[in-house]
Amino acid sequence: MGGKVTYNAASKTASVDILGRNVTTIIDSPEISVNGELMTMDTVPIMKSNVMFLPVSILLKDTDTKMEWDSKRGLLKIRHDSFTESPVLMRFEGQDLAKVIDANAFGLTSFDWDQKQGVLNIYATYKNGLSPVFKKVDFNPMIVYSKETYTVDPYSKPGSFHKVKITSPGHLVYTMNIDTIDADNDYIKYITSVGRLIQ
Repeated sequence: MGGKVTYNAASKTASVDILGRNVTTIIDSPEISVNGELMTMDTVPIMKSNVMFLPVSILLKDTDTKMEWDSKRGLLKIRHDSFTESPVLMRFEGQDLAKVIDANAFGLTSFDWDQKQGVLNIYATYKNGLSPVFKKVDFNPMIVYSKETYTVDPYSKPGSFHKVKITSPGHLVYTMNIDTIDADNDYIKYITSVGRLIQ
């Protein structure tokens, strides 16, 4: 989302600068500092698999960010103009040639990657009453690896489709083969993807 994050392992303290705010927090402590003002959260930041998790609401509170919780699909939607202006995403600005029927047809929920086989599965929910026409399903994931390399189909090949399978009513999995750069030492850091129906 464009924030700058620093972490001090000795003090277990993270500092996040985002949208003109500085948020400082400590693992397992409800005390938090926002622009130097101390507050108490109703939860605590935790460490899981060497990654720090803290509530996104505390980072974005009192900003012009729009947040929408979809309880039926279990998804949090966060919108702010700056979130799509990262240097990586801006490299592909103007290359989206797809004619979009529904930009939010699918709610992306998780992914798994078989590093050795180079197979990526993206799991998603879809709207009630929607019968996905598989040749029109467009996920176009951009993958950022731990070594800061990335790969992307820059929306220039809307005719390139991959395997889509319904796993249960309202749920599907999108499977694609991706190049494995260095499966033993590299891993997927995050994925940016669309979940659209296109013409």
